[in-house]
Amino acid sequence: MGIGIDKDSNMITRVTATTGKDHDSTHFADVADPSARAVTADKGYDSPHNFKLLKERKQNAAIMVKRRKGKCRGHMKARYPDQKEYQIYYRLKKFRSYIEKIFGTAKQWYGLARARYHGLVKMKIQATMTMMAINLKRMVTLDNCLQT
Repeated sequence: MGIGIDKDSNMITRVTATTGKDHDSTHFADVADPSARAVTADKGYDSPHNFKLLKERKQNAAIMVKRRKGKCRGHMKARYPDQKEYQIYYRLKKFRSYIEKIFGTAKQWYGLARARYHGLVKMKIQATMTMMAINLKRMVTLDNCLQT
């Protein structure tokens, strides 16, 4: 499952649910917002194809890098060869915690730790409804903050 979040408001903008046999990196284009200036993701989305996609879209990448088997060092420089790119990555990677926080909330309080129904379509419905509930709760919080 993957979600897209707006950094400024912490609102969930995209939800995708996939089968367990599909690797996360194959669904990166569905999750990543084409209009965003920067995209951050965990190690599951680390692939040359995804970095190429972000370069084509002219987006900054902050994807956590998998350590390559047999390579002691240099795995970061393979993805972020330029010092400026690495500084952007280092600055943006802290925003990944926003996504992890939402997954933790969904699993602990909204029952997303387990698929409630069988089948991909029903799982997509469960994921979408869960994220809608989290968004509604966030809207109330944002509205209260704006009124005070």
